[in-house]
Amino acid sequence: MTAVLLLYLALGLALGGAYFALMWRGVRLQAEQAAPVWIVLHAVLRLAGAGLVLWLVAQAGTWPLLATFAGFLLARVGATRLARRIP
Repeated sequence: MTAVLLLYLALGLALGGAYFALMWRGVRLQAEQAAPVWIVLHAVLRLAGAGLVLWLVAQAGTWPLLATFAGFLLARVGATRLARRIP
């Protein structure tokens, strides 16, 4: 069971890494003054993708969902620290 939860933790790290990388790309789109339709589409697809993955994991149970969410939060911490270093 512990090994499975570690896999869900890794899934959460990967999901969080992808989510925050895409969020950074969305910020860049706004800074480049891209068309609003692309900015909104980018945000909707990012949120829908993360929501879909979390919903699928929730079908496996509470502990897998918590492990995945913990990995997502760890990725958030890493993304925040990385963003603070960028001028």
